[in-house]
Amino acid sequence: MNIAVITGDPRKPDPRRIEGKYNSDDHEDLRHLHAALAELEARRGYKVRYLDNHDTLLNDLQQLKAAHSIDLVVNFCDEGFGNRNSTDVCIPALLEILQLPFTGSGSHTISRTGDKNGVRGMLQALNVSIPRFHYVQPGDDTLALPFPFPALVKPNSIGGSVGITADCVAHNAQQLQHAVAITRERFGAAVPVPVEEFLTGREFSMGMLGNPDDGYTVLPLLEVDFSVLPEGTQPLCGWESKWDYNSEYANLFGCAKQAHLEPAMMQQMTDDCVRMARHLGIHDYLRVDWRLDVDGQPRMLDVNPNSSWCWNTFMAEMAEWDGIFYADLLDLILRAALKRYKLLPANGS
Repeated sequence: MNIAVITGDPRKPDPRRIEGKYNSDDHEDLRHLHAALAELEARRGYKVRYLDNHDTLLNDLQQLKAAHSIDLVVNFCDEGFGNRNSTDVCIPALLEILQLPFTGSGSHTISRTGDKNGVRGMLQALNVSIPRFHYVQPGDDTLALPFPFPALVKPNSIGGSVGITADCVAHNAQQLQHAVAITRERFGAAVPVPVEEFLTGREFSMGMLGNPDDGYTVLPLLEVDFSVLPEGTQPLCGWESKWDYNSEYANLFGCAKQAHLEPAMMQQMTDDCVRMARHLGIHDYLRVDWRLDVDGQPRMLDVNPNSSWCWNTFMAEMAEWDGIFYADLLDLILRAALKRYKLLPANGS
């Protein structure tokens, strides 16, 4: 089985990172990935090659296809083509054009989930509870909200928590005006700015493996432990927690804990996630963020198909609580895709 793994391009700038480029942690993530896939090569007989040069990516894929040297592409390029966050839909679209089997969700699903406004509407149509929201239109400086503070200002179509920072949380009109201004400065003033009620209850992440036709396996639920933050810090798992390793928020990814909820609430969240994933056609793996409102009821915050593949992320931590270590998690993702494309042997081994 010939496996081609597409990742971000370490040669190119990466605007999500403070340094503007790959750093030592990114290279450590790649080392863990290579080690885990080397283990699968020995276990499964895979032949793995890596494609991380985006300047030659199209030609590389075409040559491999022409030589019949590619059976499955592992799309771990969550940076987007050319490390541009707005182009994350381009890699699955390219693979679809080339008619190559690949892991993760397709371009249509990535495009739909990248539009947060569209996701909100879809979730409402599915009767999934979400935070109340409002859109500040271009040129509108009245900033009257239909719900009480606190509020969270966030961009509509950027992934990786880009643009969601502590200064986007507003507890009054003056802070809201500032948060809207910086969001317009970062992402443009010609588009509406989403404003969401900022929930401050317990926050959870639910990981799932599988596909619409075969069903999804739900991993143990993770809770973000905001108690590790200094007093007075906004209880927010945003850009700083993922990309600013010197931030007080960086501890959030190392201090998550397994959550234990009432069975009825856990079942409700699971049912909502499965219904949403089937509706969107999410493939192989995903992660969904939840938070409790003032009444202690769960509301879906975000949908993450093709969630981060790294060894130390929430997804990997949830899997490990279920006895699924990193190489095994990657194996489950690959095998979910192989089964979806009917590339597994008849005995499934």
